[in-house]
Order: sequence, then C-alpha cells, then structure tokens
Amino acid sequence: MKKRLLVLSTAVLLLFGAFSLHSFGDDADPLISKSYFDKKITELEKQIADLIKQQESSQKTASSSDTSFIPLNFAAGESIIFAEGTEFILRSGEAKILDPSTNGLPDITDGSNLVDGSVLPVNHLLLCPRSDNRGIYCQTEIWIMIKGSYAKQVAEADAADKKDESSVNSAESENVEETENKAEDNVDAQETGETKSEQSEDGNIDNHEL
Repeated sequence: MKKRLLVLSTAVLLLFGAFSLHSFGDDADPLISKSYFDKKITELEKQIADLIKQQESSQKTASSSDTSFIPLNFAAGESIIFAEGTEFILRSGEAKILDPSTNGLPDITDGSNLVDGSVLPVNHLLLCPRSDNRGIYCQTEIWIMIKGSYAKQVAEADAADKKDESSVNSAESENVEETENKAEDNVDAQETGETKSEQSEDGNIDNHEL
C-alpha cells in the first residue's frame, strides 16, 4: 500500500511539473479542465495498479520455486524419516512404508492412504502430514525425489536382522565347539581302550606310556 501511494504521488508531481513548464491561461496553451485532469489521474491509477499486480504475481512465483524436488540415492537397509510437510516421489527401487503413528501416509497421486508395511508405489507423490517418525524403509537401493526436510537412519528391521544373524553365528560356534569336544573325548576313549588292551596282553604297564 505504501509503495502504491509513493508511485501515485510521484506521478502526480511529474504531471504538475509538466504543466508548470508552460504559461497559464494564454490563447496558445489554455488551462485544462478539472474533468480532463481527473480522467488522466484515473488512467494513471489504473496503470499503477496493474504494475503492482504484476510485481506481486512475479514475487509469488519466485517464492514458490525457492524449494524444489532434489534427486537422492539411498542404499538397501537405510530408513528415511520425513518432517512435516515433506513431499517425496520414489523413482526406482523398492521400499515400504514406516508408520509408528498408524495414521498412514497420504498418496496424493491416487488419493489412497498407505499404512505401515505397505509397498511404496513408483512415481506416486506422497506427503508427510506430521513430524512423528513416519517415513520409508529401503528394501533395495532406491532413487527418490524429496522436497522438504528428512533424516537418514538405520532401520529397526535391519538392526533386528543383524541381531538374529549374530545369534545364529553364536549358536553355530557353540555347535562347532561341542562337536570338537566330542571328537576329543572319542580320541581319548580310544587311546585309553588301546592302553588297557596292551596292559591285559602283557600283564605289566611299566613298559608302556599312558
């Protein structure tokens, strides 16, 4: 509003300045009528209003393009947690929805709601409504377009898999040790049996090593 008043005041001053360069009231350059003056002022106001609208429109366009989609690559086993208002599009790879809130992530493309564990469709635009740890888990390497804030972290499912793998390795190690111990016991028993057999044949153990 202040800008409009400033432009309008400048236009009026320029108009009066142009009139002041001429003499007033002679036959060659008569004085203008009030209606003519009012008409010119109205035209100037319309031009100024159009200029202001054009400026406001260009400013809105610039601000809307400040934040754009960014292509990002993530490895299999990684999780992406989105902030409130973040938009994203899966371009390639496989991922599933992470939703501890149980409210789901809205699929803007087809109007559906994707809940925890749902397959993330390729080339669909999704929106995160709140910053409550909603996101996606990368089942394979993916390329994704993201507009907004996000955080990358190790998924709980991946950590559980590592824990299970560690338990399996530990169990396998125990089985190997148990097998080795049994083998050693069998060897000892066999050697003891041979020694007793030799003892029974000779009737004397002084000539043998135990």
